[in-house]
Order: sequence, then C-alpha cells, then structure tokens
Amino acid sequence: KAEPLPEWERGEQKDYSILKGTTVDKNGNLVNEKGHLFGKVVEGEIKQLIGLASDDQGTIWDKTGKAVGKAEPLPEWERGEQKDFSILKGAVVDKEGGLTNDKGDTIGKVTEGEIRQLVGLKADENGKIWRDGKVVGQAEPLAEWDRVQKKDRSILKGSKVNKVGKLVDANGTVVGKVVEGELKELVGKRADENGDIWNDSGEVIGKAEPVSVSEREDKSSAPFEHFPGATVESDGRVMYQGEQVGEVIEGDPKQLKGSEVDEDGDILDRRGNTVGKAKRWEAPEVEEEKPVDKSALAGKRVNKAGNLVSESGEIYGRVIEGDVQKLVGRMSDKDGNIRSESGDIIGKAELVSEGERGGKKEGPFAQLKNCTVGKDGKVVNGAGEVVGRLVIGDAKALAGRAVDDDGEITDSNGNVIGKAERWEEPEKEQKHNPLAGRKVNREGNVVDADGNIIGKLTSGELLDCAGKEIDEDGDVFNQKGSVIGHVSLLEDIPKEEEPEPEGETEEERLKREQAEAEEAKKTEEAEKNKKLAQQLAYQIEQTLERLRPICKSINDKISAAEAQKPEDRDEEELVRQVKPLIEDGGKILTETNGIIRGLDPDGRIARNAKQKVAGGEATPEEAHLANLLKELSTEIQTTIEEGKRKLEGMPHAKKEINPLWGLLAEPLFQIVAAVGLLLSGVLGLVGKLLGPILGPLLNGLGLGGLLDGLLGGLGLKKILGSLGLGDVVGTVTALSTINNHHAQLASGVAFLNDVTMRLFLIRHGETVDNVANLYAGSRDSALTAHGVMQAQRLASHLSEHVAIDRIFSSNLSRAVHTAQAILDAQKRAKDLKLIQVPELREKDFGTGEGSKFGAATKHEGSETPQAMRKRADVFLDEHLPRLHEDWTVCIVAHGIILGTFYKALRDRTSSSAGPDAELEGQTSAFVRPSWSNTGYIEALITRDSSDKHLQMRVVRINSVDHLKGLRKTRGGIGSAKFDAKQKTMDSFFKPTSRKRKLEDEDIVSR
Repeated sequence: KAEPLPEWERGEQKDYSILKGTTVDKNGNLVNEKGHLFGKVVEGEIKQLIGLASDDQGTIWDKTGKAVGKAEPLPEWERGEQKDFSILKGAVVDKEGGLTNDKGDTIGKVTEGEIRQLVGLKADENGKIWRDGKVVGQAEPLAEWDRVQKKDRSILKGSKVNKVGKLVDANGTVVGKVVEGELKELVGKRADENGDIWNDSGEVIGKAEPVSVSEREDKSSAPFEHFPGATVESDGRVMYQGEQVGEVIEGDPKQLKGSEVDEDGDILDRRGNTVGKAKRWEAPEVEEEKPVDKSALAGKRVNKAGNLVSESGEIYGRVIEGDVQKLVGRMSDKDGNIRSESGDIIGKAELVSEGERGGKKEGPFAQLKNCTVGKDGKVVNGAGEVVGRLVIGDAKALAGRAVDDDGEITDSNGNVIGKAERWEEPEKEQKHNPLAGRKVNREGNVVDADGNIIGKLTSGELLDCAGKEIDEDGDVFNQKGSVIGHVSLLEDIPKEEEPEPEGETEEERLKREQAEAEEAKKTEEAEKNKKLAQQLAYQIEQTLERLRPICKSINDKISAAEAQKPEDRDEEELVRQVKPLIEDGGKILTETNGIIRGLDPDGRIARNAKQKVAGGEATPEEAHLANLLKELSTEIQTTIEEGKRKLEGMPHAKKEINPLWGLLAEPLFQIVAAVGLLLSGVLGLVGKLLGPILGPLLNGLGLGGLLDGLLGGLGLKKILGSLGLGDVVGTVTALSTINNHHAQLASGVAFLNDVTMRLFLIRHGETVDNVANLYAGSRDSALTAHGVMQAQRLASHLSEHVAIDRIFSSNLSRAVHTAQAILDAQKRAKDLKLIQVPELREKDFGTGEGSKFGAATKHEGSETPQAMRKRADVFLDEHLPRLHEDWTVCIVAHGIILGTFYKALRDRTSSSAGPDAELEGQTSAFVRPSWSNTGYIEALITRDSSDKHLQMRVVRINSVDHLKGLRKTRGGIGSAKFDAKQKTMDSFFKPTSRKRKLEDEDIVSR
C-alpha cells in the first residue's frame, strides 16, 4: 500500500535544458560563459571533463563527439547569485589579477588564465579576456563590498609588510598587499597613506594597494591563496614555480606526489576529493650580515706573503683579490681596499681573527725536509744527520716513517701514532791520548816526560816503528803518512793468561764431593723448612680471619654495656653474650694448636732450634710467620686487656668473665711456644713475643706459672737454657715488665715492639674562613679566638701524654700557630724546633679561594689530586726516612692535604684499625677519615722482622677528647678576652685601619 507525499516533500522535477552550452570548471561545476553556476558533474573524471560542454540532457561530450560524462542541474538556492558581468567591459587586468576600471577602482578578479600573461589586457561584458582575437582568460565581478576605490589608501598608513607580501596593521589584520617592489627588501618596512613603501633611508622602494573587506577578514586565513596550482613532491614538499611553499602534514607524500593543493591547504585527487592536508612553509629568515669593520686595516702594508702587517710585523689581514707580487708594499684603506699610486683599487683585503694575528707557527721540523725515524728512535734528515728523537711510540714499529713539520708520525689513515722532538747528539769529547806526539823507542816502549813506560808497541815491526811519531789514535806512521804500526797504553794491554792448575788430588776430590753433599742436604732441609713455614703461616692466617670478628664482637658488646648508665646495665645478659664468644675463640685457638702439632710430627722444631738460632738469619717465609704470630698475639692481648679494663665498673660481669680469658691466653701461648722455635729469629721472637706480650698477659690473668709449665712440658725450657735464653723466662715474670706494659695498654696504645714510630696527624684550629664557610685553600686565614683556645687545649693534652721528638707543620699561619702552641707546651724537649714544610700546605682552589662552600662555580686553576699526592710523596721521601723508628712525630696541617697524606701512608704500609678506631656506624672512617678543628689521628708504624715491610696500626681517628667542655662565647667569634676587637662576625669583613695593621704586623714579628 502507498500514500502520496505532501507537496513540500515532493522532489522538484529537474530542468536539464538550463545546462545546454555550460562548461565544466576545475571544481566539477557547470557554469555559463559569465561564470554563473547551473549544475555539477555526477559521472566521469573531472580532470578530463574540464572545459567540455554539456547538452540540454546533461550529457558532456568530448571533441570527437563521444559522451564522456554526465551532469545534473542544481536547485535554484544552490546556484548562487547571478553576477552582472557587464561592469567588467573595458576593465584592465593588473599585476595582482584584479580588474580595474577607468577610475582605478578594482571591480573584478581573474578566475581563469595565467595572471602574468593577462596583465594589461581588457575584459568584455561577459568577463572574457581577449588577446589578438582569442579568449585567453576569464574574470568575474567582485561584490560591491569587495570593490576597492583607487583613492582610498589611507587605511594603509603605518601598516607593515609581512613575509607573504601582505600589509598588516597593529592588530595583525590584513589591510593591503604589495603590488610593486622586491618582497625580500620590503619585509618589515611600512607604507604611508598613499600606499608608498619606504626604506630606512627615506626612499620609496615599493607600492601597495588596499584589499577588499572580504579579503581582510576571510582570505587572510587561506594559506595557499597566492600559490594556485601548487603540487606535492614525493618527499612531502609543496612546490610552486620551483620554490617550496608548504609541506604535507596529513597523508602519504609518495602517494600524493603530483596532487594539487588548493588555497586552503587541502590536497585534492583527480575527482576533487580531499586526500591530504598541507601547511605553509617559509624559509627561515636570514639575518642580514652586518658589514665587517675593516678600519683596523687602515695604514697596514702588504708583505711578500700576502699579509697586511703593522710596522711591528703583526698580521692584521690578508689579500683576497689582486696580484700579491704587484701589491707588496701597498697600503690598505679603512675598507680593505688596496690602491695604486693613482688611487685606483688594485686589490682587496680581509681581516684575520685575533688568533691569527701572531701568524702561522712553524713546527719544530718545518725547516727540515725528508725527516724519518731510525731503528734506534733517532730522527734523521735527508742527509742522514740526526735532528731529533722519538718521545712517543715504539722506535722499531715506526722505523722508516716520515716525520711532519709538527714532529708527528702518522699512519696511512692520517692517525697520529708517534711524536718526535728536536734533538742533537751531544758532541763526544775526544779524550787526549797520552801517547799522541810521543815516539816509539828502540825497545818498543813509549815513555812520558819522566821516563816512565806508559805504552808498548802491540803491532808492526820494531825496526820500522822505532823513532816514529804516534797520533791520537795510537797509530804509528812514517814520513809518507802511512800507518806502519800501533801502540797501546799499558792498562789497555790484556794480562797474560795464567797457566791452568794441575788436576785435583784424590783427597781434594773427596773433600769437594763431601762439601757438595752437605750443601745439597742443607738446601733440601731449607726447602722443607720453607714449606713448613708456609703451611704454618697459612694456618695462622686462617685463625686470624676467624678470630678477628669474634674479638671485635667481644669488644663491641663490652663497650656498649660500659656506655650505659649503671642502673640500666644488664650484666647477666652481657655474661650470656660474651661467654660463648670467648669459648668459641678458645676452641679455634686449641684447634689451631693441634693442627700445628700435626704439621711437625718428627720434632723438627725442637731439633733444629739450636742450629737456627746460631745462624741468626730468617728466611722471608719465617719472617712472615713471625709477623703473623705477632698480629695474633696483639689481637688477643688487646681484646683481653681492653675487656678487663672496661669490666672494672661491672662487678658481676667481671667476676663471671675475667676467669674465662685464660681460654684465649693458654692456647695462644702454646701456639707461640711451638712455632717460635721453628724460625731462625728465635731470640727475637721469644724476646719480643713471649716476653713483652704474653708475660704481662698471663700474669695479669693469674697464669704466671703457666710459662714455666708450658715450656717445660714442651721440652723447650732446656732448649732455651742451652741457647742462652733461660733469662727470658725469668724476665717475662718480672713484675716491673708486667706493670710497664699494662700501663701502655691502659693508655690505649697497643704495644707492638720497641721500634715503633708514634705518629699524630693534626688539623689546625678554627679559622675565620671556617666560620664563614669559605674556601681558604692556600691563602692565609687567621685563627679565631675559639681556634686559639682549641690549640691550647690540644697542646696541654699532648704534653700530658706524649713527649714529642719532631714536629712538622704547613707554612700557612693557621697551621704554624697551632703547631707553635703544641711546641710551647712541650717543656721537656728543650731542643725541639718547629719545621715548616711547604709540601704540607692546603689544596690550592684557584679562582675558588674565598668563595662560599657549595657555590655552583667552577674553580679555574684548582690543584689536582695527583699534584697533592705528589707533594705528600715528596714529604714522605724527604723527611720521614730520616727519623728514628722509636720517635713520636706530630704533623700539623689541613683537612684535605692530611687526607692525601693518610692515603699515601696506607698505600705504603699494611694498615689496620684498633678497637677505638673502628667507630660504630662509621665503617668508612678508617678508609676516608675526616678531621675536626684540632682533631687528630694517632697511628703506630712498625717495621717487620724482614726490615722491608711497614705496618700501620691506627689507634684513634679524629680524636677531640681534649675539646670536651669548651664553648664559644655568645655574640662573637671566640672569646672577647682574647681580642676585644672581635665582637661580631662583621668585624672580620670590615676594612682594617692603618693603626690596626701596624699592631698586627708587630704581633706577627714578635
């Protein structure tokens, strides 16, 4: 079932007759000869239909009469306004494609045809543009509001030309366009009310016309309106008349190649469909080069090398135009023109840079030709003369290669593989031959003025040579100058060989073979002893590695309990923690003792002891073993003595723990007693290890009788007696020895041996720059009042505990004043003097000296770590070797150089940290320590039994106990009592009066 539609919904019956005679335009529309729109293409390729006509049925025919397309009429409301083309009659085409009437008003625009070819032609009443009776273009009238009257150009006043040739006002609105002039020269220039465009010199360089109202609003946004027919290249560029005007932003450039871009930037295919998008592209604006100021060339003359030079020969420019030979001696003007005598310009010059004014620097080999490297590393010229030597590179690998002007040797790829320097072989002084000028006598001898024989004839006939003269080479020549013989000095004549001895007798042979057998036996025995020493050393090293963490844990737990308040201590818990640790340590030592006994089942230790002591020489393996025994003894000794000292204030823990120390001491002594006799340095081992270390230790534990018992039980007491060492046993039990070493341990100094250097590394007191957070570096910065008090506290502390044998300091005042305070407090050392050493100065921060800490500025010329290390090594090499090993030495310097010095010491020694130096939570302090003002590091430096290797035991790090209770006064820097003028921080940065300077200089001199 169907029903009729209302009238308003019924389609209008199309009238195809209106299409008769209309033609297809590039947009697929059908227009009449006046450009009025009547229809559109619905079938066929638009590109192929452009310009073809339709009949009254909408069929589009080509020139051969073949139907190639189909069109349909548009409804009236889509056809647009029917323009009156009659107004265009007689209108002339201008350069911009506009049509102007006889009044100069723009009333139309070109819609078809090449504008450049239509300029000056007229249109008829249908908008057609004719030339020689042929239609070459089409125009259409502008709407009344788009027409521009000639006389009204006032809107252009003050407008500026942009890069696309438009004139814009202050708001950026397009009000005109350039019609005359070179656009590149017009960009940025302004127009007046008449449309004239002026340059900065007041000259008219272009012409502009106003644009219509619609162009001001609508067309200003069309990016490609001035580039009709622009096409896409395969690389995405949009080209117009050979220049790039845009670039593809949507679509594949390769597929869009050849497609046209309309004025809105849409890329159309052959059917007129949008298949891509482009945007405008403008070449970056090139800044106009400012003319080079060549005034420096004025008055400069041309030399033979083509350079323009001053009277002093400094190069200012070079010739760039003209014959240099004809220009030599000519003078340049301020513009670089070189003129003849008649004033004609015969050449031009340009300025050279500042860096080129010194001229080209010739290399060391510039004047030498054909230089090559010889096998011995010498550089020779073409004549074979030595002119240089190789400083970088392998002489054998570079032999035969050429050396360039700069002394560089390059490979075939131009890479520098060697470097040479100018050098000449020193002339060898020819020693005067004492025989020269003398004559051979009849006996064939040559005598001096005193008649002593100094030479003899060694070749030639005596009869021929007698009475003949000798030259510098020792040759004897006759009257004709021919060499007839040669003489030699007595010391140069080899002595006659002595006759070979007769064969050895049977008795001598037997003695020799017996001696060789004994030597072989000794060698075999020595090899066995060496191997045994290595095995024992390995066991002791393993024991040390296992014991150190146990000893440290024991010390840490007791120290933690000691640091607590008495009422907060849990002594029973401490006993429970420490007791198993001591027992574990005893087990390890007992196990080690059993292993050592197993390594010497045949009693070689006791059997060889007497022989090895008599020899008194230790092998390197034995010396290493002795050193390990000393480390093991010291580790346990320190743990026991420190533990006993710290348990004094804990009665219950003392009662429970102290009896357990014997679990460590007894097996230790058994190990030392058994191993010690293996070494050829038995006397030294027993004297230094069993006496000073184990004696006080065993007696302090109530085990004094253990020494005799153990030596006797091992069968060693008689051996010691037979070696003349019986007194050692008595010595180790002497009360004076025990008390002496116990006092040393109580003071925190671990006893090592009697050839130990005690070293203090001390930083200076507080300075003005320290307070102000400034880099002081190598400049002087005075001590504050507080810094002086710090130095006095340190001096008093050291005088109570140590007697200093040598004191060194940096030569900067802050270190000197601190060191002087220490020196003055050492009343016992009357001959002690302060030695100022420049190698101990602080790091030079270059341009950073005096700047704030943390400032983000680069310190130019700052001293490198390598340079500081070199200074530290110089000090170590020149000063410390001269000191006695049992001296106490103080070094007062600065934080950074002390760190460098400490690292240099660690690199030269085998270093370790004592219990007080391994601070809780500061594991890196031993490796990279820091110093507070007057803080110090205390270290003990010893030499092992081989007298080759140094060991350093760090006892304290950054010790500042002497500063406890010291406080700064309020409102100032240090004590006002020290200097009444130091009231506030500002006082250090105010200019110093002349009177104050004189007072300070007087104080310093005194």
